Amino acid sequence: GDKNGGKNNRYQLLSELTGLIKQQTNLLQQTHQHMGTTYVNNDQRLQDAVKLSTGENELSIATDHFFGKIASQSENTPVGPILDELSQAEQQMNRATQDLQDDVAADGKQQEQGALTHLIACRKAFQKVISDHPDAFSGDSAGELADEPTATDSLKALSQVSEMHDRDQAALKALHQVTQRQQSLAQTAGNDGS
Repeated sequence: GDKNGGKNNRYQLLSELTGLIKQQTNLLQQTHQHMGTTYVNNDQRLQDAVKLSTGENELSIATDHFFGKIASQSENTPVGPILDELSQAEQQMNRATQDLQDDVAADGKQQEQGALTHLIACRKAFQKVISDHPDAFSGDSAGELADEPTATDSLKALSQVSEMHDRDQAALKALHQVTQRQQSLAQTAGNDGS
């Protein structure tokens, strides 16, 4: 197979999952705004409710597609926890779709929050599967991947996200020290020159 195929595929799946999380977050915010809006006429309110319901339904369909992808690419990988979170998220999206359509926004919002929680748990489960099974979702057989560093590379990339914050902090500190050192050097140089 293609040497980079495995790694890219994992990234693709992970970024697709992150996309679902972003969409659910947006819909949740929109539902929240919808609940806080004072509508002059009922029609406008119902129209907005239908828009939210449609958005939630589309997200449910996208989640279902993603479920299918994970299931079909899971050869020799225990993806139970991932699929479990996805199907629970999807169930709550479907309930939210119905609630929003029925103009029960408060219930819809609760279901959306539940769906979001499951999607985030799903991303955690996904990352755990990748770290426990470096050849997961590679599209290649494990044998082909055994002598390649791709698996650890993708793991590194995943852990980098959490490290990034620490690194930023450390970099700022280092930068600060360098700046101070340069200032004191400049002062010494100035004294010599005079």
